[in-house]
Amino acid sequence: MVNFYLIVGLISILVIFMIFLAIGKYQQQKFVSVKIGNATVHAELADTEPKQMRGLMFRDNLPKDGGMLFTFGRDGKYGIWMMNTSVALDILWLEKNKKVVYMKEDAQPCDALLVCSSYSPDEDSRYVLEVRAGYAKSHGIKIGSVAKFDV
Repeated sequence: MVNFYLIVGLISILVIFMIFLAIGKYQQQKFVSVKIGNATVHAELADTEPKQMRGLMFRDNLPKDGGMLFTFGRDGKYGIWMMNTSVALDILWLEKNKKVVYMKEDAQPCDALLVCSSYSPDEDSRYVLEVRAGYAKSHGIKIGSVAKFDV
């Protein structure tokens, strides 16, 4: 009987997750210019939970100066994972004053759901910026760099 409830619970979670992914795909895309280091990133805004859950999933590429900016309403240690993402990324966590407090460079896509790494900052953040792997190094972005953007 326990196995039945476990299976029903897992299926329910999977269905809810798929619904959120579908909702995120069809929500209107918004973009914001993020100036950081010696670069400007044309970032897609992930400002709703469905968009944040979907992130950069199912994308075969990311424009050279493209990215995604996740905005959260409050400070926290927001984890990012690379499920169904086919592009290696630099992930930058920014605190409320838009200063980079943590970075994960060259985060690699995962092969399967069960072996998908999650990346989390050591400090609280309010924003997460994802760009192509190598972007941070090539544009002088490091911990302490300050971004400028309006959301």
